[in-house]
Amino acid sequence: MILALILIAGASQPQKLVAVLPLAVRANAMDAAARETLEEAIRNLAGDTLTPQGYTVLTGDNTLRLLADNGIDPTKACEANCALEAAREMRAEVFVSGTVSKVEDEYVLFVRLFEQASGKQLGSVQLEASTVKMLRAALREKGAGLFRGSASRPAAQQAAPSQPSAETPRPTRSPWQLLYGTMVENSEGTLLLGTNAAPKEYSEVGIEHRDEIAPSLEFSVKGARLSADADRPLDLCFLGGCFGVAPASHSYYFWGTDQSFSGWHRSDAITNGVNAVRIRQRGREIRAWVNEQFVAAFTLKADPKRGHITLRAKGAPGQVSRIEYSNFKLATPAP
Repeated sequence: MILALILIAGASQPQKLVAVLPLAVRANAMDAAARETLEEAIRNLAGDTLTPQGYTVLTGDNTLRLLADNGIDPTKACEANCALEAAREMRAEVFVSGTVSKVEDEYVLFVRLFEQASGKQLGSVQLEASTVKMLRAALREKGAGLFRGSASRPAAQQAAPSQPSAETPRPTRSPWQLLYGTMVENSEGTLLLGTNAAPKEYSEVGIEHRDEIAPSLEFSVKGARLSADADRPLDLCFLGGCFGVAPASHSYYFWGTDQSFSGWHRSDAITNGVNAVRIRQRGREIRAWVNEQFVAAFTLKADPKRGHITLRAKGAPGQVSRIEYSNFKLATPAP
């Protein structure tokens, strides 16, 4: 009913709706009142930037009612990894989702802007502050840029030409392919993954790099768990095994497909947040760095074959875990 009224009111001109979905708060990082003030601050920024461009930003009350009308629990809109589905039900052209965590007495806010039709991430911002008030101030100062650019251009300007010109590069295929779970990749190569919520021992997500390579390689990537399960590892898999990093426990392990296992070990290089991991492989010999610090070496029992790098993660059974990977680089190591 709410959506119908909005569409009727704008019947003379197609409505371009913007939905700010409820923020996902990790591990009770803040109360409902504080969360709502952040959501309203995001709506204000979106309205100030996008309303002059012909967009209509849905109010908080209308957003909650539309979610409820479509059978979506507003408190789980982001937790259930259904933000894209929710935006489609609401017919929002673009939508905003985000997460709030508290790490080492600092609030960490991630806000992301998506295009509903393609699921493409248009932009993101990460803010950190010691109080909610300071977080709102940082949002006012730095968040407006999130809504400038792709989302603030008229649709005609965003549409791609039917025939690519010399100045317009052709779209490139993602170097990653999904094995299981869900994946959204933005134009900068940031990967937002969701486990498949399988009702078994664990939920899982996995992606594979399309290039088949020899077991002489070096790759690096930044990884973070966005859901409240940082005790579980992120698995970065070389040829013949994986290096697992568990942010909350500051620990790691090596595992090989030949049944070799290093056991769990602690390293102060690992943070309970974003970790930059680098893996170097020369045949059986593996070396790993975390946040530019050498962590450990590992030797496989068997010679690995040519294959593909994979990034994986597991979550609790029946639940969706959300993971972000970014800044992936692949190279052949120097002699």
